[in-house]
Amino acid sequence: MLTESCKAERLAADTSASAELRLELGMAPNPDSVFYRLKAQATLKSEEGKDVGRVEVSVVTRYDITEGEVPDEDTLLEFADRDAAVVAYPYVREGIQSLAARIGFAGVLIPMLEPRSNLEDMSQSWSG
Repeated sequence: MLTESCKAERLAADTSASAELRLELGMAPNPDSVFYRLKAQATLKSEEGKDVGRVEVSVVTRYDITEGEVPDEDTLLEFADRDAAVVAYPYVREGIQSLAARIGFAGVLIPMLEPRSNLEDMSQSWSG
């Protein structure tokens, strides 16, 4: 697991914010491993719905292929949605919350995942 990048930007003086979270998952198969990148982008909004901040965190996970060949694309995509994103999610969640607090939005909370969550379930809006 590797944090690839993180950034935060405060756009307004408001201190109360909710988070609108968008997630993107990419993959890069190699002959002996598969890399997955989970990128989380949170738009922080005031009570009036105005954008007051932005936070972004990207985490890369590597899965080694110890037997056989690289699985087909459908299998890799299913693994990405079911397992790779779920493994990386706690790291981007913590990164979003920590960076938001560092730019003055200490109350931003991104909930933990429910069992059997997938990537679509993870992209939501939350109040913090």
